[in-house]
Amino acid sequence: MFAKKNVLAAAIMLFNDEILEEDEMFCVFSELNRKNPPFPYWNYDCIEKQMDDMSSAEIKSEFRFGHSELPLLAEALQIPQYFVCNHIYRTNGHLLQDLNQPWLEPQQLESFARAIHQRGAALSNCWGFVDGTARPICRPGEHQRIMYNGHKRMHGIKFQSVVAPNGLIANLYGPVEGKRHDAGMLRMSGLLDQLQQFSHSPAGQPLCIYGDPAYPLRIHLQAPYKAAHLTQDQEAFNSSMSDVRSAVEWVFGDILSYFAFLDFKKNLKIGLSPIGTMYSVCGLLRNAITCFYGSITSDYFDLQPPTIQEYFQI
Repeated sequence: MFAKKNVLAAAIMLFNDEILEEDEMFCVFSELNRKNPPFPYWNYDCIEKQMDDMSSAEIKSEFRFGHSELPLLAEALQIPQYFVCNHIYRTNGHLLQDLNQPWLEPQQLESFARAIHQRGAALSNCWGFVDGTARPICRPGEHQRIMYNGHKRMHGIKFQSVVAPNGLIANLYGPVEGKRHDAGMLRMSGLLDQLQQFSHSPAGQPLCIYGDPAYPLRIHLQAPYKAAHLTQDQEAFNSSMSDVRSAVEWVFGDILSYFAFLDFKKNLKIGLSPIGTMYSVCGLLRNAITCFYGSITSDYFDLQPPTIQEYFQI
């Protein structure tokens, strides 16, 4: 196997000699600097033995986890010797649907709210952020209007995510049709009912999550001021909350960064692929990665995510 630097040096020489075109040089550079190279599963007949011959960097590059973390992850996900593809979702999908989790107890929610407030947020009782995302899919042969998102001008499916400041996805609802509005998806998800039941401090005071202007104002759900002419204080409030709310977008970006196949819409075909299940499983695995290695979000708010055992409750 050739070293990357030798391949790049040879490509530069060919480019300087005008043998390689500019677009060809760009393809070489992009391929050599991929953060998530494809996993060549077809090369592994006896994975346990072959991993002994792989470097730690190669293992993490191809499997997204280190050698020592993979057995822990297999135990946490309760993966049997033989399983079907939706095993992870059936066994652990509730972790993304139910806010009644040990790592979301009132004491933890209060510490989340404190960390967000310390980063400059105007709200002192906000413990997380909610947002919707639309993922493009291959244009369906039937019911195209239902899947079409006019705002993004694409056919897609939508998800609603609640992200905690420790970097974990606390709730993931979806998929729903691309035409759905965020407020409609909120109603369908039943999230407000869960917040009313579980989103409070140890003293019983209500805690909230924060969303964009598309969401309605509720005791447990806050949004920016929407008036045409805002006061200076209202603008300051919106600005402070917008700065910390970007954590949600980081998480969506992380999922696509680690699992790039979700960003290839020609392969995401309604009726032929379990697109929603794949996205949810990748959300679970992204939470597992955060438990092992932390994330930009957890570093930003200076919070430690739970251990893999605490998150999967094993």
